[in-house]
Amino acid sequence: MKLNDEILEELRKLFSHYPDYKTFVEKRPPGINFDSIEDVEELFDAAKDDDFWYLTSYYISSDSLIIKANDKTTNDIEKEIEDNEPSNYKRIIVELDNKNYPGLENLNKYDSILVRIKGMPGFCSVDEFLDMREFFNTFLETYPTEGMSELEKITLAYDHVKFFEYQWDEEDSHSLSSRNIAKVFSTSNIVCAGYTYMFCELLREMGIESAIMSVQEDDEDNEFNHVRPLVQVNDKKYNINGLYIFDPTWDSSQDMYLTETKDGKKYYGSRLDDDVKVIKELPRTVSYNFFLVPAREYKKYFPNEIIDTLEKYPTDEEVEYSEDINIDSLDTDNLKFSEIINILPEVLRTVKRIEGMPEEQIDEYIDDAMNIIIKYRFEIIRSAPKF
Repeated sequence: MKLNDEILEELRKLFSHYPDYKTFVEKRPPGINFDSIEDVEELFDAAKDDDFWYLTSYYISSDSLIIKANDKTTNDIEKEIEDNEPSNYKRIIVELDNKNYPGLENLNKYDSILVRIKGMPGFCSVDEFLDMREFFNTFLETYPTEGMSELEKITLAYDHVKFFEYQWDEEDSHSLSSRNIAKVFSTSNIVCAGYTYMFCELLREMGIESAIMSVQEDDEDNEFNHVRPLVQVNDKKYNINGLYIFDPTWDSSQDMYLTETKDGKKYYGSRLDDDVKVIKELPRTVSYNFFLVPAREYKKYFPNEIIDTLEKYPTDEEVEYSEDINIDSLDTDNLKFSEIINILPEVLRTVKRIEGMPEEQIDEYIDDAMNIIIKYRFEIIRSAPKF
């Protein structure tokens, strides 16, 4: 649904002759009506700021019948649609929790129906929602989590999410098809928001709470926006109780190699230079560079970032936070890097067995993963600014 450019252009023309939203409200053209002054203010600001997400959401939601599922069954939703005479609306939007709704496919009889998933940007079709639910249901059926520790569950989710290869919609870089996880399965497009929402949802399905960090690069010359998960890990087996950052986007699937230079030095990496020999090609999910990063070391790993928001998933409830508070000063009992290095091989071994990796491949996988993470994190620690 590539409406962004035409919506933006239409609203720019509409607002271009008015210095502010209040003047627009007073002197707007005939036939232009809004539910409230607040709607106009947000829409006016969005048009000025090129806020594609808000504009698209508003455009689709206008003249729509919106049904909030809450605890309703599919039959309840269908009855509410019929009670509101759906033919009077351009679209029907059903706001659903991310859970199973038996019989939801019956709503496909409404041609104009769209699904909005709680806590997630954008919209999807009923079939896309059902395909997404099939992924989560299959995950839980394939990997019974009873008996697994919390960190092992987190690792299992991390492996599955970073298996997806980073890819955006080349025709529409602002498209929500790369950010809404129900759209990921139909488009194969996924960017940081898609990785983060999918990871947080897998954790939620396994009973683990998480939050979403929205960050930006603290550099006027480098415009950069990103999201990543934040998890309070409580694991009795590995004696972990603290706040940790994960970034499945930056650890996501890519070609990884062990190479050797002409002078005999060996390197792990994803880039092949002309003067190196490939010793072996590694599994595409072998990177854990941004896995279990202690919150107290946030500035060490991400020195040029500032945090815009922290929101609990999937409620959109903002966690109390201000720029005056550094995340690395929050009250959290984090492990040291050396302690993480000591427990990670056992965690990976347990999870790889659960995933079904042949026993003869596990040791080699762990060796490669540990060599990569140790090399990367020691470089981070060596080059980190001193606070």
